Amino acid sequence: MINTFQEIFRSKNQSDRLGQLESRLAERGFDTRESAVVRQLILETGDAALVDHIYFSPGVLTSISKRLDCGCRIYTETLTSTLNVDYPICKKTGATLLCLTTEAGLRSETRSAEIQKVPEALHKLRFRFDHSIMTIGSSAAVLRDLLRAIQSGSCRPAVIIGVPVSLGEEAKIKDQLIDSDIPCITVRGSRGGIDLSVSILNAVLAEAAGENGMLL
Repeated sequence: MINTFQEIFRSKNQSDRLGQLESRLAERGFDTRESAVVRQLILETGDAALVDHIYFSPGVLTSISKRLDCGCRIYTETLTSTLNVDYPICKKTGATLLCLTTEAGLRSETRSAEIQKVPEALHKLRFRFDHSIMTIGSSAAVLRDLLRAIQSGSCRPAVIIGVPVSLGEEAKIKDQLIDSDIPCITVRGSRGGIDLSVSILNAVLAEAAGENGMLL
């Protein structure tokens, strides 16, 4: 039985884990900034296997930095996801953090009910997304709706962090995101969800603000 990188990573002591991670980062060809984001992401999620699945479009972190320098808007999908963003670091970057469902007046008492309203919120607010950073993790359908809104000329986000859980045919939506001309970060395969989208956002903001932590 072949062990996964996650299993190998967990089996080693701190020094060995760092060495294994650095070796895998080099194998993947990540640049210095991308490597910093991946390290921070693994620190936040505990999922070392993400190193093999995360995808950065060329220049996406530069695009993010440019938008942060302009005080861009960052959209998360639900109130819970917004509250899970590292607000002090987000504030340090100068960005404005916004919640789709809250801005659309569609908040619900439960997280599951609020997630169901994300498609409606996306449609209602689509004309506000120009030059913004979008985080999408609730569903492949929501990411598909956003890409269709872009194709129709309704909006033009600066960056999309698009990581919905994608099973079977749904995984193709991540390929469509990669093939689009919008700078993006995604995770190939089935991994995804709102929590992962926020974790990636936090890692990106930490890197941009120079606040990256050390692996334990």
